[in-house]
Amino acid sequence: MVAEIDGTNVKARAMLGAQPDAPKRCLVRRAFHRAGREFVALFVVLYSIGHRLGRTLLQTEYVVTGGCKKRGVCCNHILLEWVPFFDRHPWAARIVLWKLTRFYSFYDKGYTWEVEDGLMARVLGCHALQPDGRCGEYRIRPRICRTYPEVPLEGPGMVLKGCGYGFEQRAMLGHSTTTTTPSTSTTSTNAPATTTTQDGVSSRRAAADAGMLVQISRRRSSPQTSRKLK
Repeated sequence: MVAEIDGTNVKARAMLGAQPDAPKRCLVRRAFHRAGREFVALFVVLYSIGHRLGRTLLQTEYVVTGGCKKRGVCCNHILLEWVPFFDRHPWAARIVLWKLTRFYSFYDKGYTWEVEDGLMARVLGCHALQPDGRCGEYRIRPRICRTYPEVPLEGPGMVLKGCGYGFEQRAMLGHSTTTTTPSTSTTSTNAPATTTTQDGVSSRRAAADAGMLVQISRRRSSPQTSRKLK
């Protein structure tokens, strides 16, 4: 099953012109790259502290409960929001992919999901994911990893089925032991499950909802763009 999925990914990367993996760096380039990651990590930590403080001050309806179970599913499905601007200006998409695949340890899987109607997302993976499910760059992990799972102002967020995180209503804290965990099905840590809804549409879109979305813009793609990116 895994070999079949990997083979499909290779074909998709070749067909869609996926961003290739970063070339091996020499000792000097590795040192500069590490120094850059360490420097940026300082600002990422400050941002994540402000993010958590903001959730408390704004009193979101739900709060995050539980913890990571090191399944690695969210690391295999990192979503880059693919906006129409990228189609009109491919150079902008290359800059964003360069940052994620060269500065950070993400890699482009070479295909796009429709997360919602008209909202496209490029699927990325991460080289820092270890075989045991731990992160190899946990201390200097990027912002998207530090703020996962996201909590909207109203309603619970979305996590993958089996994820250790959940959501509990702030008003019910201390009064109930039950948590809300909107989830999606996965058959393995490498691919989302494909179930069928009443109208026969694949639920891969629902699985994409549970990934980590790198938000570039809240603009929605046009129907023409959606058809082209499918």
